[in-house]
Amino acid sequence: MMKKNDKGFTSRVLWMLVRVLVICCIFAVMLHFDMLNFAKVCDMLSSTWFAVAVFFFLISVVFSVLRWQLLLEAVDIRPGIMMLTRLTFIGYAFSTIIPGSISGDMVKVYYIVKSVSNNKTAAAMSIVLDRVLGLFTLLLTAAIAASAVLVFGIQSFARSGQENDLWSLWCFLAISLLIFLFAFCFSFIKSSKLSKLMNWVIARIPGGHFIEKLFAALALFREKKHVIFKAVFVSLLGQIPLILGMYFIGRAAGEYRLNVVDYFFLAPVSLILNALPLTPGGLGSGEVFAESLFSIFGSTNGGEILSVFHVAFIVFSLTGFLFYAATRHDCIESVSLNKSC
Repeated sequence: MMKKNDKGFTSRVLWMLVRVLVICCIFAVMLHFDMLNFAKVCDMLSSTWFAVAVFFFLISVVFSVLRWQLLLEAVDIRPGIMMLTRLTFIGYAFSTIIPGSISGDMVKVYYIVKSVSNNKTAAAMSIVLDRVLGLFTLLLTAAIAASAVLVFGIQSFARSGQENDLWSLWCFLAISLLIFLFAFCFSFIKSSKLSKLMNWVIARIPGGHFIEKLFAALALFREKKHVIFKAVFVSLLGQIPLILGMYFIGRAAGEYRLNVVDYFFLAPVSLILNALPLTPGGLGSGEVFAESLFSIFGSTNGGEILSVFHVAFIVFSLTGFLFYAATRHDCIESVSLNKSC
């Protein structure tokens, strides 16, 4: 048994080291080919605009906490707003700082389940649904913004030869959004025959495990449709300070080619691509995607903007570790359904 455990630990450490090495290689390549300007990133971090951006990111975090609170209260779980804020920052810590397979969501699941005496499944599924709703609203915001660009600003892209790239992104967003809408609609239909058919299909498609979890989470909230709509609305409001934060980082980079409206497309798509599980916290891979994405709009600052965004959330992650150290012994143990930490 010990040998098996040792092998498992060794493989996890090796996988962690491989991912760290990949991140270092990505940044080295970007620096070598002038895709990332380290001196500019340092200047951006010392800019007043960066402080303004961090403030708006914090407002966005508040909306994220409120969204999660809505979902928990729908299943009669009330750990308190301060407790949820702490767990949110702890989640950032484990998903951003620690490389490898450790997930911030898994840490949040562990502590929120530990904090309740019943409804443990609903508590865990609230985190799955919270993540899904966040991704859904990112897709929705980006799809609406991309549609507006295609309707009102396509001439400038046609002149720059980037029209096909924009259409490809719009198709990706539209298909992803339709998949989410289908999942939402299907989960609210009560039909045993349809459920069996969909379970058979889900078991045979790529990503079926994730879709199965999504359906399970939505099924628990089947009778709480109004809560889902409220959570989506809160999440959409939370996109505004997040997008403005990215805009202010752009101002710190001296980016004047782009206006605020452009960021309603660029910020959500950058964050969706950054969320792809390629590197821990999207470090490295997110910069590459952002550099390519921003270039469609004629900007050369995509890599720098996302690098500074990562720095902001690494700061949040360090705050999360402080919360973790302060709460893991006493706060988690004392919280209950009707008692806030």
